[in-house]
Amino acid sequence: MDRLERSDRAMGEYPSEGGATCSLEEWRLMGRPMAMTVLLNGDDDIGEDLDALLRVDRITIAFPAFTDGRGFSLGRRLRLRGFHGELIASGELLPDQWAYLKRLGFTALESESLTERAELCLSPKDSYQADALSPLPLFRRRIN
Repeated sequence: MDRLERSDRAMGEYPSEGGATCSLEEWRLMGRPMAMTVLLNGDDDIGEDLDALLRVDRITIAFPAFTDGRGFSLGRRLRLRGFHGELIASGELLPDQWAYLKRLGFTALESESLTERAELCLSPKDSYQADALSPLPLFRRRIN
């Protein structure tokens, strides 16, 4: 069962399967359980739920178009605030965006075919800015 019936949500029940996905609104109605995958959109206001979201096992961020960068900002915000779970990108993405998503702390792409194509793309060997993979900028890193 991927989705809940309205009566189940009202009682605060949720599927026992670990892979169940719900929207931010459904997650709120269920009482903010930690064993769920929460689907966020770039325009979701997570301010009041941020502390609870940091304890969730998995978050999927939807990209409605490859030109919509709000998902990048949302992923970075979650990682900077201390989210350590799995961060998945889904939706309309280009394979060459994978290198930038990884720098922001994303751990996977939802589409397996996109993941295969993304791994074949050239990615920058080193970056100047600090990111989720290298917390110091290039000029502050130890050079061997």
